[in-house]
Amino acid sequence: LKPIPPTEYNSTEDSRAFHRFITEGTAYLEDRNVERERRVFTLSRFLKGKAHEFYLRQVSDSPGTWRLDDFFTKLFNYCFPLDYSTKQRKKLYRSYQGDKRVRNYMSELNELWMMIGNIPERDKVVKFWFGLNPSIQNELYKMQLNPEVSSLTKVQKMAEIIELANLASGSRNHDDRPKGSKRPGRDKNDRHHKETEGVKHPNIPPGYAKDRHGAPRTGDQHRLSKDRGHPN
Repeated sequence: LKPIPPTEYNSTEDSRAFHRFITEGTAYLEDRNVERERRVFTLSRFLKGKAHEFYLRQVSDSPGTWRLDDFFTKLFNYCFPLDYSTKQRKKLYRSYQGDKRVRNYMSELNELWMMIGNIPERDKVVKFWFGLNPSIQNELYKMQLNPEVSSLTKVQKMAEIIELANLASGSRNHDDRPKGSKRPGRDKNDRHHKETEGVKHPNIPPGYAKDRHGAPRTGDQHRLSKDRGHPN
């Protein structure tokens, strides 16, 4: 198969676009078996705007001496604001699973980790674990996993299995509910309504409030008895 060139990076301050360039660019170099000394030069053809300006000013004199990781790091620092990583760290601290699927939550964390850089593997496991919904955390403990020992790959895999089991259980409980079933406590009220529906209460003068069944309300029953001359 012919190697697929990476999408051009046009210097936009978009972490996803930058991450895409890194991923596609690295794959392109590997598929073409580009020599280490020519890797940075090869990728420079896919840089535009401020990113290409960085290459011309700081790299073009000796591209063969640049390691790919250093090139990506310096390129990022040149194109993004100085406080961008700090902002990404704040997003990471506020990141929790919530209503997201486990896999989508992990993708969100991976993007933030990539933008921040140099995150220890154990810190990733701890963040992922305690960012998951509590019900999934509890099941992970039951599976004898531990955020201080288990690998990130293992924790993610088990979390996805737990999520699927929870979804299946919720769907099964919904399907097992009898058709036409009503909430508890409704049958008695509905039966009373049917028995009294259509029953008339005669001799109730105008001006007296009635309840939903047509009978005088409690307060007006006393007044009605008094007006008719009956004893209290």
